Amino acid sequence: MSHDLNHVAIIMDGNNRWAKSKGLSSKEGHKEGVKKAKFAVEFALENKIKFLTLFAFSTENWLRDKVEVKNLLSIFFDALDEQTPELIEQRVKLNFIGDISRFNKQLIKKIQKSKNDTEFKKPKLFEYIFIDSDKISGVFGQQPPVMTKREELKINEAREEWEKLLTQRWRQTKEIW
Repeated sequence: MSHDLNHVAIIMDGNNRWAKSKGLSSKEGHKEGVKKAKFAVEFALENKIKFLTLFAFSTENWLRDKVEVKNLLSIFFDALDEQTPELIEQRVKLNFIGDISRFNKQLIKKIQKSKNDTEFKKPKLFEYIFIDSDKISGVFGQQPPVMTKREELKINEAREEWEKLLTQRWRQTKEIW
């Protein structure tokens, strides 16, 4: 793998469709997604990739069946509980981007604890779990830039936001419009 690769972002989508295609429950599909996320962390570490972003929960997830949302949050809690010790051992700094305020208090506490427990001065990998806040947001510093709001975003709003980011010294890599 080229050492020029510095940041990998993965949209965790399709777990439910995968499960249905295998005759499994959506919960089993989401559990399989957790396994793939763990694999992504291992891959990033092995290939010396400094930043890994997992787009893990979007505002659209709140529109799912209540049981499925409950299962997703439970799986997220369990994954943090089980994997944070391993992330500590591997010196992976865990961070969360977006709005977590709609999560239950237990999950918010678990997120904060995992984030605090993986706070290293010189981590091997920065892992970002993105929680879609349904807003455009620029994240600066060591964190990778993030933009959201997908279909609802009108092209003129996107162009204006892009121009604002450029004035804040974000680099444009190629002409888009």
